[in-house]
Amino acid sequence: MTRKQWAIIGALALAVVCELSALGGLVVWDSSQQTAAVVQIPEASPAPPTETPTPTATFPPTMTPQPTPTSTRVFTREEINEPTLARIADEVIAWRELQPLAEVDFQLLTLAELEERFAEYYAEEYTPEDIEKMRQAYVTLGLLDEDFDLAATLVDMQAESFAGFYTPDEKRLYIISEYELVETEQKLTFAHEYTHALQDQHFDLARLIDVEGNSDRALAARSLAEGDATLLMAVYAYENVTQAEWNWLAYQASRLEEEKVATAPQALGQVSLFPYTYGPQFVLGLFLEGEWAAVNQAYTYPPQSTEQVMHLDKYIGRDEPQSVELPDLAAILGGGWEQLDRDVMGELVTMLYLGEQLDAGQTAKAAEGWDGDAYVILRNSQGQRLLVMRSVWDSAAEAQEFSAAFSDY
Repeated sequence: MTRKQWAIIGALALAVVCELSALGGLVVWDSSQQTAAVVQIPEASPAPPTETPTPTATFPPTMTPQPTPTSTRVFTREEINEPTLARIADEVIAWRELQPLAEVDFQLLTLAELEERFAEYYAEEYTPEDIEKMRQAYVTLGLLDEDFDLAATLVDMQAESFAGFYTPDEKRLYIISEYELVETEQKLTFAHEYTHALQDQHFDLARLIDVEGNSDRALAARSLAEGDATLLMAVYAYENVTQAEWNWLAYQASRLEEEKVATAPQALGQVSLFPYTYGPQFVLGLFLEGEWAAVNQAYTYPPQSTEQVMHLDKYIGRDEPQSVELPDLAAILGGGWEQLDRDVMGELVTMLYLGEQLDAGQTAKAAEGWDGDAYVILRNSQGQRLLVMRSVWDSAAEAQEFSAAFSDY
């Protein structure tokens, strides 16, 4: 294997931990204190008495003009860090083998500015009705409690977790830093987000993730982009991060994971982290098949399901999920029933759904034969909800295995 292949394979071992650490809070350090130099001017020693000289003509002292004050330019944090970030960008370009097609704009934000920015983003991207539909779906599937505040949690999870982000609409990446100079976490985050900028310039990220009515397919597409960027970030860490810095990042990752487990519903956390855990393995598998050319080709033919991300052979073998249709059940039921949501679970959410009642081994095995589905969630005037799901499986045996697990549920 070439050095490049070995580095990327080795980096996979760091990928998930690096990503979790970059998703975490900020590294806090003490700024070096600047002190002003004070020059002491000694007083002259008294001279011994001398005879009084005869007065002579004197000339007035020559006055030295004061220098004209000049304005002092204050450099922005972006300008201060530009040389460091430019070096990281050059490394990402070399490793990813994608040349930038335009200059990439970036901005450093404080944590408070990040929270404000994410609140604006969710207000722009999701209406309250969209989030409520999502909440109702998760509640009906048993993945969230009835009174769970999904809108607030989504913003909090993003603001508290992510150390940076890239927006395809603005063509700009944001890095979170409370201090003047970027440190290890911010450097890793920049490597990740700069990769997103290169992806966007070459493959159009907005088009990639624009999938209506199929959350499973949208999650799979995100896994390609995030897996690509996470793997590149891990390569940068593999080449540049010292052992001491790595120990700190590992500690941050473990602390963050404990906090996430304690505060976020398990299913919601697993869906959110799926692109960063399964994505790098998927991209590495493509890289080993045909290096970056194979990864680039995947943006033309992105994965169609979380099943294909979880099982690379399904993607390489073009085992596409089957399209499943459900009729207008609200019209059929009548009596005040309304449709709340219509979507696709996919292998991941099917596994999480079963996992609410069954052990992990049984759920993974039961969901593995998934080949397509569609579900509808309805509600009547009394507030009762109804979940209707139709699914197809790779074989009759796989269908029976799911049916048996569902019966145990």
